[in-house]
Amino acid sequence: MKEKKQIRAPHVFVLILIMIVCATVLTYVLPAGTYNRYVDEATDTTLVEDGSYQQIEQTPVSIFGMLQAIPDGLIDAASIVSMVLVYGGAFGIINTTRVIEYGIASSIEKMRRFSALIIPVIMILFSLMGSMLGVSESCYAFIPLCIMLAKAMGYDAIVGFAMVMLANMMGFTAGPMNMYTTGIAQQIAELPLFSGIGVRLLVYVVLMALAIGYVLWYGARIKKDPTRSLMYNVAVAEEESIESKYSAAGFTARKKLTMAVLLLGFCGLIFGIVGLGWWEGSTIGGYLLGMSIVVAAVDGKKPNEMAQGFTDGAKGVLMGALMVGFARAIILILTEGNVIDTVLYYASLLINKTSSSVAAAVIYVFTFFFNFLVPSGSGKAAIVMPLLVPMADMADITRQTAVLAYQLGDGPTNLFWPTAAMAALAMGNVPYSKWFKWYLPLTLVIFVVSIIIVVICAQVGYGPF
Repeated sequence: MKEKKQIRAPHVFVLILIMIVCATVLTYVLPAGTYNRYVDEATDTTLVEDGSYQQIEQTPVSIFGMLQAIPDGLIDAASIVSMVLVYGGAFGIINTTRVIEYGIASSIEKMRRFSALIIPVIMILFSLMGSMLGVSESCYAFIPLCIMLAKAMGYDAIVGFAMVMLANMMGFTAGPMNMYTTGIAQQIAELPLFSGIGVRLLVYVVLMALAIGYVLWYGARIKKDPTRSLMYNVAVAEEESIESKYSAAGFTARKKLTMAVLLLGFCGLIFGIVGLGWWEGSTIGGYLLGMSIVVAAVDGKKPNEMAQGFTDGAKGVLMGALMVGFARAIILILTEGNVIDTVLYYASLLINKTSSSVAAAVIYVFTFFFNFLVPSGSGKAAIVMPLLVPMADMADITRQTAVLAYQLGDGPTNLFWPTAAMAALAMGNVPYSKWFKWYLPLTLVIFVVSIIIVVICAQVGYGPF
């Protein structure tokens, strides 16, 4: 009797290459077009001039151009790729000390006992960084630490990743005081800055309740039966559990001093992000590199050991860093083919022909899918809001509703589309296929809830206007 062949999911690079080919085909299928753009002095952003769309000569991308877009994508995403590699290398140096593992091993029972409390507290903290400060990429530095913590509590890497990035993105989405989406979008819409904050706070509570509930539900399942973890096979191949490799006795006086220096270093990082505005990846990367060297030196590591640790750490995130560049190639192809503005134009025609409630839902759905092409929240606001504002006026929905629909469509998809999620996933060595399978059900729930929210806001006239 012949064994049935198992259907294997394609490698993530294969999936991205398929997307690259599809993007290239679109440059032949969709008409090329462009909007006029101008710089708004008040907001210092490049805006789209409404009604200026015009079709231009077709600019399809050739096969060679498609292949060239891959190295160009790596160059275009160099700041993110280098940030991921430096972050990974810095944590590689810290990992040579094994101080985190020994520290966790010494208090593992206490953490397991309070895991149902620890997870919500950590998630709320990272969500506040997104909701109040608009901080997102700066949180990447905490992903490896929270993954180790999650594993020690009996969970998996997905739980650790979600504790940081899912929570952060839910806060970023609601954005009660997020200057990078709410602030820019409201200024373009000529709304009072951070007006309508009451509704956004309510949205924040709803999104965080969904996120925390989903993480705790999944965590409880895999704690009861570890084989139900989406990372089960990956985890078995990667490493043993922390308690089987490290003991509390190994947490010596020197390790305790090393841990104290490490915690002090992370406190300094938090102060730098929150108090000093360290939102650039290079700033945080430089700090982490210096901090990791100090931590390793306190632990007694030699320069060669630190260098090997950096190499191992960078090697661990290399695939994810490369995927960031490959994903950026998709955007470069669509830009080179001049079809992004065409997508924007036809979406505007659709919105103009709908009722107010449907228009609000369409704005949300459009932003949801447009985020695949332009992952940047502030960049997308500058591109789409000058068009969405007059559309909202014509569809008889408030501008505040249009801003909220844009926010809800932007945030959660930063962890859904590979063009936006790869860099963060690389920091935790979480395969995109595993994450997608885990995140898809929650995304569908958020999708439905978001449409309900924007339709209600359209009907009640969420304002001030």
